[in-house]
Amino acid sequence: MMGKKELRESVGLLAIFLSLIFVGIEMRQNNIIARASAINELATNQRNWLLDVVTDSELSSIWGEYLFNAAPAESFNRRDQTRLTGLQQALVINMENAFLQREMGLLPDELSNLYHFSGSPVFSSDNFAAFWSNERYRYHPTFVAALEQEYPGLRE
Repeated sequence: MMGKKELRESVGLLAIFLSLIFVGIEMRQNNIIARASAINELATNQRNWLLDVVTDSELSSIWGEYLFNAAPAESFNRRDQTRLTGLQQALVINMENAFLQREMGLLPDELSNLYHFSGSPVFSSDNFAAFWSNERYRYHPTFVAALEQEYPGLRE
């Protein structure tokens, strides 16, 4: 027969066990929320970047000349050079964000390839290499190392 002391200890042990289960469930839910938030943020950032380019015909034309026709940045006026720099900075920030979230485990593996920079015509362009040589210090060292490993022409 169990005495009052043993009964209290058993109830206390059960309460601790149930509390641990509850904390585990809460942590799992918070992890799911963090992943969903990370995915949503990446999608929003990428969408905004693309909308900036495609809804502004002048900006779209400048970006096309710069990227696809390899017009050097110096061939544009100061205003357009600033716009091109801003576009590239936004693109790199989006990619860095996705890279770091993947490294932290927030971006699920099945989505990580959508935000991978391998094979990008932007990152392999001579114009981007010129941009990168001035901007690389702004970004996380592991992202810089990964990007430069994928595109050796970007290394200093």
